[in-house]
Amino acid sequence: QIVNVAVKFNSLLTTSDVIADYNVAKELVATLTDVNGDSLVNKTVSIVVGNINENLTTGDDGQVSVDVSSLVPGSYVASISFAGDECYDESNTSVNVVVNKVVPDVIVSYGDLVPGEKLIINVEIPYATENVTIIVNGDKNTTKLVDNVATYTIDELAAGTYYVTVLYAGDELCDFTYKTDSFDVVKSTQELIKDLNDFVPPFFFLTSIGTIIFFVLITKSNSIVESSFL
Repeated sequence: QIVNVAVKFNSLLTTSDVIADYNVAKELVATLTDVNGDSLVNKTVSIVVGNINENLTTGDDGQVSVDVSSLVPGSYVASISFAGDECYDESNTSVNVVVNKVVPDVIVSYGDLVPGEKLIINVEIPYATENVTIIVNGDKNTTKLVDNVATYTIDELAAGTYYVTVLYAGDELCDFTYKTDSFDVVKSTQELIKDLNDFVPPFFFLTSIGTIIFFVLITKSNSIVESSFL
């Protein structure tokens, strides 16, 4: 009796460690070949990493890939496997995957800068969800971001320069980030006119008694400063 024993060829999975930034597309690529390095086409390869579990079909280059940037930032070990078929034995490998936290931009915006009116300062930090600290001219307010946005309110805006600092300690997705900004609020036309009306410039004149000449300066308070010389 002759028993036919099917002879399978060895297969090989190769890949490389991956370092990605959160939400910035980065592919984990695996290549399936035979022992001679020839691509194995139209084979099913499984990739499992974090919450990613994909069964993919190799292309003409023997490759499959998945984007790992959607994983929550952290370190992972990806398991990659080919179960084998009628011609090729199974093969397996693993690879390290690191996803870095995002360092988001801090966006600070203002409404109209009108003296005497309420001003709302808007702070937006993409991806961020926890508390943010907003400091305006030394006044500190810590509030929770809602839909990545927080606000700081000035009930009655005065003329002057305002210095704004935003601090975010980070969270599951985001690293520490901060921003400093400033803006100037100028006096209204009515305030400027009032200041001009309140201002009486000093004036002076010269007078003499005999050979003595007097320089007389009269100020707003009607005080007199005298200097005399021959």
